[in-house]
Amino acid sequence: MDESALRILLSTLDASRSSWHGLLHVFTWFVIVGLGFDLFVIIKEFRDDWKDFRYGQVHPYEIHLPKRPSVWLLILGLVGTALIVIGVAGELHVDVKVAKVETDIRAANDALLGLIIQEAGTAKSSAEGAAEAASGAKESADAAQRYTEQIRADLEVATKAARKAESELAAEQRQTAEAQEKAAHAQLILETYVSVFSKNLTARRMDCRRAIEQLKHTTKGSVEIWYEPDDEEATDFASQVYRCLGRDGAGWEVQSAPFSARPETTELRKAANSSGIAIASKNSDIRSNAALWALRQAITLGVGGWNIAGLEWVLENPKLPDGHFIIAVGHHQAKVPWEFSPQR
Repeated sequence: MDESALRILLSTLDASRSSWHGLLHVFTWFVIVGLGFDLFVIIKEFRDDWKDFRYGQVHPYEIHLPKRPSVWLLILGLVGTALIVIGVAGELHVDVKVAKVETDIRAANDALLGLIIQEAGTAKSSAEGAAEAASGAKESADAAQRYTEQIRADLEVATKAARKAESELAAEQRQTAEAQEKAAHAQLILETYVSVFSKNLTARRMDCRRAIEQLKHTTKGSVEIWYEPDDEEATDFASQVYRCLGRDGAGWEVQSAPFSARPETTELRKAANSSGIAIASKNSDIRSNAALWALRQAITLGVGGWNIAGLEWVLENPKLPDGHFIIAVGHHQAKVPWEFSPQR
């Protein structure tokens, strides 16, 4: 293959590499659009489930048939997943093709270099022969020398361009990998947040098994449970606490009643409604009051953690007998964390 053919080949390969780079951007957009579809499906499914849940709370005794699954939502989720798969596969395909083009460019550059070296050697031999034959051939030899130097300069320029193209390709590949990693991390954050948000907006539920486990090594006491009478969720949760602590549960002596207008309930009621639940005890120091500590752990772990239970207040009431406690159940105050680092 002569020099002109090699130069044409290099130009063609460079154009092919540019076209592959454009196709790489298309596949990247496939991944982005696919992730957007999946994000929409996740949010839509959560909203539908939340509406059904709220309807069940308002009509607890009504038989509510399940809704027909959404075919278009399934299709949208499948399309999103397919776009992600096509995008990632396309990026891999483009990466393989670009690597082959780069290999062909290096091979063409090597061939061009060998041809130039061969031409330079021929020009030098001709110049030496011409110098011996006649002094007039010196100008031809000088021209050949200049031509050789020009070719070498062109080769250096081509080599630098090839190295620059390799560097740019590597940078684009790194950017693509970083974009994919960020997209995956964003999806993980969204799924984790949706899970936490859903748990905190759900009505409180008491796990009696965990609560009884915390109280089995503690001396049994007595408990009064006060609750908001106009709050269905608080009333239901108070009844769950009653069952877990009473005769069928931990075996404590338990009484339950709604908040009254008595002055002694005002402060405890205010504390309960500020966080969701509060406890009153004769001694509020949990380090010296083992029963108070166990009761607090039973409620917190039985509900599923502090973030859901909301047990922030332990009030001291010297008028209460030893071993007697008041649990005040207020309005459910969900605490949703706005900043967190999900496990990856």
